[in-house]
Amino acid sequence: MTRPRHAAPVVGAAEPVSLKQVTLNMFRLILAILGFVALGAWVFGYIWISAMACAFSGPNNTSCTVPRPWQLGGEDLWLMVILPAMLVTAIFGLAWLVGGKRQSNDS
Repeated sequence: MTRPRHAAPVVGAAEPVSLKQVTLNMFRLILAILGFVALGAWVFGYIWISAMACAFSGPNNTSCTVPRPWQLGGEDLWLMVILPAMLVTAIFGLAWLVGGKRQSNDS
């Protein structure tokens, strides 16, 4: 049996989603994934750069550890902590802004 054309809407049925909303959701998902990739690259790069500094510090250096971010100063702090943090924050912030306001169905 088919439903009549002018039947009452089914209770609990989802409203159709616009193409704009689907596109924004996909863009938000892509930005979130990009943010997590950038966060992982930041952590990996920080450890890798610190390990390279230990590797090239000299043959007599036996106690080389990865410095904590709050132990850094000057341009090391800027290039290894602040700049990547600003980039990751900007990507996640843009993903949050693209999401827009959620419409509630509370009537």
